[in-house]
Amino acid sequence: YSQDELDDAFLRCQSEAEAAFADGALLIEKLIEQPRHIEVQILADANGEVVHLFERDCSIQQRNQKVMEIAPAPNLAHSLRSKILDAAVQLIKSSGYKNAGTVEFLITPETNEYFFIECNPRIQVEHTVTEQVTGIELVEAQFLIAAGGSLQDLQLTDITAPRGFSIQTRIVVLSTGTITAYKEPSGPGIRVDSTGYAGYSPPPQFDPLLGKLICTAPSYGMALQKTRKALEEFHIQGVSTNLAQLRAITENKTVKAADARTTLLADASSDLKPTTQISEPLLLLQQQARTLGTSHTSNSLTPYTNIGLTVAEDQRPVECPMSGSIIEITVSLEDQV
Repeated sequence: YSQDELDDAFLRCQSEAEAAFADGALLIEKLIEQPRHIEVQILADANGEVVHLFERDCSIQQRNQKVMEIAPAPNLAHSLRSKILDAAVQLIKSSGYKNAGTVEFLITPETNEYFFIECNPRIQVEHTVTEQVTGIELVEAQFLIAAGGSLQDLQLTDITAPRGFSIQTRIVVLSTGTITAYKEPSGPGIRVDSTGYAGYSPPPQFDPLLGKLICTAPSYGMALQKTRKALEEFHIQGVSTNLAQLRAITENKTVKAADARTTLLADASSDLKPTTQISEPLLLLQQQARTLGTSHTSNSLTPYTNIGLTVAEDQRPVECPMSGSIIEITVSLEDQV
């Protein structure tokens, strides 16, 4: 960037900060290019005792939203792993934090550096992979610590090394509609945490996460292969999902080499992009009445239906990326519609 571009960017950021927070102060951080995103799972009790349950690799992301998580982080230098784990424990101890939490970092393997991002004082969506490789039920541990239990009482003062590798892929819904067919994969080392079933209509007002597929095996390569096969067995109809994208990710050479960076999906070719799997213009009609604070929901839903839309050669269909209500259509003379 040129100096003029930096000056302009600074002023725009300052203006946004003043408008949002009535404070134009800006914090300038070091740019970390193509990092890996590594987070450490911790447990802490009221006596000040803190243990880590090793780390997770959350580098595969779509617009800063995690898509795939791995425990422990594969292809991570032992010295860098030790530094991150020690830093996470020391941070939690010095802050007096209690219960389950996560300390997150960006790392640059080329320079063996790590940079603190944030602490999440809660159970994470990806806690499942840590449970699989440690055998510790994190949700149960969280409740027991909150009830006054100590790590010693729970026999969690001496955590053994992870057993194998576990990979979680997040199954998300990319469209509104009703699930007409739903079949989960099963077998040794396969776990599915999901709310999906035939007849379920995912509410568009909330997070599109439908389920989590967790596959565990003795090695990273075996866990990735099991994930790929399980994704092929996952069958969902009626709504569009990211299953095709997840399958493509497991075939990616960078992912196979355990060197995925946070920029992977943003920089990748179209085969790694999520798709709604619609090959021609379709019409989706939805009328929904929902009263917040009540359990009553009235739905009248017409699933994806081809109504024979005719699109001329000089026209291009545009798919809406989210659900919503049209409140105004603004056009001007000579606008192309």
